[in-house]
Amino acid sequence: MSHPTQTQPISDRQPLLSTTGSETGLTGPSYSSIEESCQPQQPTPLPKKQLAIICIMRFTEPISFTVIFPFINQMLEDLKITPDRTRIGFYAGLIESLFAFAQLCTALYWGRLSDRIGRKPVILLGLFGLAVSVITFGLQSSLTGLIVTRALAGMMNGNIGILRSVIREITDHTNHAQALAFLPLCYALGGIMGPLLGGYLAQPATQYPALFGSSDFLKAYPYALPGIAAGLFNLCAILLGLFYLEESLPSKQLANRQTVLIAQTQLNLQLQQPQPGQATITSLLDRNLLGILLSFFIINLQTAAWNSLIPLFAYTRIEDGGLSLSLDQIGFCLSLNGLGLLIVQVFIFPSLQRRFGPLALYRYTYPTHGLSFVLLPLLGLLVSVKNGQEIALTGLSAVLVLKSPGLISYVCISVLLNTSAPASSLGTLNGLAMTFTALAYTIGPFLASGLYSMSIRNHFLGGNLVWVVMVSVSQLL
Repeated sequence: MSHPTQTQPISDRQPLLSTTGSETGLTGPSYSSIEESCQPQQPTPLPKKQLAIICIMRFTEPISFTVIFPFINQMLEDLKITPDRTRIGFYAGLIESLFAFAQLCTALYWGRLSDRIGRKPVILLGLFGLAVSVITFGLQSSLTGLIVTRALAGMMNGNIGILRSVIREITDHTNHAQALAFLPLCYALGGIMGPLLGGYLAQPATQYPALFGSSDFLKAYPYALPGIAAGLFNLCAILLGLFYLEESLPSKQLANRQTVLIAQTQLNLQLQQPQPGQATITSLLDRNLLGILLSFFIINLQTAAWNSLIPLFAYTRIEDGGLSLSLDQIGFCLSLNGLGLLIVQVFIFPSLQRRFGPLALYRYTYPTHGLSFVLLPLLGLLVSVKNGQEIALTGLSAVLVLKSPGLISYVCISVLLNTSAPASSLGTLNGLAMTFTALAYTIGPFLASGLYSMSIRNHFLGGNLVWVVMVSVSQLL
């Protein structure tokens, strides 16, 4: 993994370097007058074309990740993976966790490969692998096939770190933060689109008999269409990248082979020697940062558990404590998660953060996590008494809206994390954060879905064991 070369601070009497020279340190400076160098720099215009392509690529990943959530439980039941309906959640959690686990195992490899052969080929390869895996997922007829295709999707999904690197390389310090802010927005949009595709396109011959009732293929593979639709988004991103994405890795932009060798030699020296002023992981992990990382991990763990429990709870029969919603209703409700994230990030968080600050705002909004887990079994009880689908859909939508403030606490803890270490250590810190996130998304779905299955199968605490555990986890902070 490459490390940024440390640069000396620019004094008010030091001329600015040219863009090319400052990246490699191998060309001479382009001097301007002292008066010009002292003037505040205007933000560099964003590279709109390249940034648009990156945003489209980022948009496709959460579609492939979330498209299976509305129908995975019904698919497992249709494939007769287990004769015990109450055990379906266990297998659903296993499949959902595999994505994050495979991503955790391979993300570093993809990052290093992109440092050697360039960003563009690795990004395109990842998108192609993601397209193949999500398209073939709906064609599987066994648990083994589902596991292999889902693991493949995670293995090929190392693009988020590489896309961040591309943004760093095509921007400068005046517009980097502005460009980076588009990535979570694209993720939120993809988080809306994925569940909608999964909910409304699954079982098309049943949901839309006038359109697809005569298709033998869709009758034989009722869950193929959502995967095909998600895969088409990836293929469109591949075509855009193939023809219009420019390689951003500096070493690939240098025509002189000798310069490349010098740059590689400098990189090897950097990897072998600690950089002055660059903190090690051990020195970073003081008590304050450990507390922030623990909070970051627990919030991600709860979010991953929530994302797996909502479709499982919505799918479960009313007599087992669930809501018995249809696939399109589940997809609609799941899309509210992405919509809530989008609204929070764009419209709510900025003004509240300016007024209260990230730490106070985190303390105000975090309790909604535990409250949301309390509301779900209460909703299940209400639906079982009233036995009404309209109450189920409206109630679940209301709970998802009420949980939106909890998304603010996630943004706050991310801000606190980024401001808890010196700038020279941000790469190391963000690497730790991504590792914690992947661990949370590996453990969360498997743990939560397994507890859910155990709760309704053995009626622990009246079938409410999973909710008690999740509320207890939320109280750890």
